[in-house]
Amino acid sequence: MSAPEISLLMPVHQGEATLPAALRCALGQATRRSYELVVVDDGSRDRSRALAEEAAARDPRVRVLARPHGGEAAALNTGWRAARGRYVGIVEADVELFPDWLERCAVVLDREPG
Repeated sequence: MSAPEISLLMPVHQGEATLPAALRCALGQATRRSYELVVVDDGSRDRSRALAEEAAARDPRVRVLARPHGGEAAALNTGWRAARGRYVGIVEADVELFPDWLERCAVVLDREPG
């Protein structure tokens, strides 16, 4: 499998209530660009990891990493090290993205790569 153009990092800790909608929106982006969604479970004790793994079983763009709780910055660093995309974006596990969010961001990055 070739590397995706974009890696979206989604750190999550105790996000069971909001994660399903965030995953649905992140995976429903209206773009032809290749992207992966790297969900980093930061030691959740709820069903966050299970929900992310269910999404990964349904969609090959999703990868799930798990780590002991260390906070959002530590989770993002874990995701950053695993990211394979040319561009890396951060998506919070309680945010529902507009369907064109990723494409709008990528257009700006293409136009202004510096």
